[in-house]
Amino acid sequence: MTAGGEVFWDGCAVGEFRLLRCDGCGQVDHMGPSRCRRCHGAELTWIAAEGGGTVASFTIVRRAPSAGLREWVPYGLALIDLDEGTRVMARLAGEPEDWRIGGRVRLCFIAAGEAPGDFAGDRLPAFAPETGEAACGS
Repeated sequence: MTAGGEVFWDGCAVGEFRLLRCDGCGQVDHMGPSRCRRCHGAELTWIAAEGGGTVASFTIVRRAPSAGLREWVPYGLALIDLDEGTRVMARLAGEPEDWRIGGRVRLCFIAAGEAPGDFAGDRLPAFAPETGEAACGS
């Protein structure tokens, strides 16, 4: 796991969705870049997202891509435009009939179960509709 990934997942463990903000131009990005994608500055600072966003697109996954995800099928996977100005891919929580492209969502965290890959935490970020009775679980 990269150092950036470690910082991100450590944030999830304490209920924070961490993003990188360029000290030079203010561009915000999700984990990964070693330089700003806009100005190529090397000074990036981790910030905690406020947790709001809008659904840009989503799909319902009905066939698990790995054994660790079989128990979760079906589940929603979405592109979320965060209020901080960057787009992320994340799980959707709540009921599919409440999910809408253009709908407002809020950050929550769900139990990780047996998540695949290098992930070693117990909570994954997800987004639930701001309206309705969507529950993220714990």
